[in-house]
Amino acid sequence: MKKLIPAFSALLLAMAALPVMVAGFSKGFPSPSTDATADSPQAVLQVAAGLCPDDCCDEMLRAALIIAQTNLRAGYSQKDVFNSDKELFKRLKSVYNSEKKLYLSENGKIRPIPFAPISNGMTVSNAEFSYLTPVASPWDCLNTQADGKAACAGVSLCGVNYLCEQGYSAEQALRYYLPGFTLSAP
Repeated sequence: MKKLIPAFSALLLAMAALPVMVAGFSKGFPSPSTDATADSPQAVLQVAAGLCPDDCCDEMLRAALIIAQTNLRAGYSQKDVFNSDKELFKRLKSVYNSEKKLYLSENGKIRPIPFAPISNGMTVSNAEFSYLTPVASPWDCLNTQADGKAACAGVSLCGVNYLCEQGYSAEQALRYYLPGFTLSAP
């Protein structure tokens, strides 16, 4: 029996790490190629797909498209956060085709929008992104993936999804996380 306890403990630890390990694998939507243009629909869809949890609402899809379009215009890339399945990609494409293209800007400049899957209840300041304002994100603590050590400069993607599920529009949710930014069409 004493020999089984360490083996069982190791198995439990490995099982606990499995969701984190699985989250790192992509389901077939690579980052845009370096020759993709900021206005390329394929590039926008590929970037946005990595920003959405599979169970997100349509307003979150809109928010992801806005962030993707902004970051492509700003020449900023960041590693995908979520794995996207084909059904989500179809939903995203449908939303992309039905919406006008919007970009976020601050003082008339399109600036990179950093993001993280979740915060620890508050976004943080960052010297690289000095134009961002930290905001409270208490609903992140309600998420099953909550991590008290998570640092998020910019936009908490789970936070935006939560706000959108509560009735916020994509624009309202993004303005919450990005005070001082405006949305505009190209």
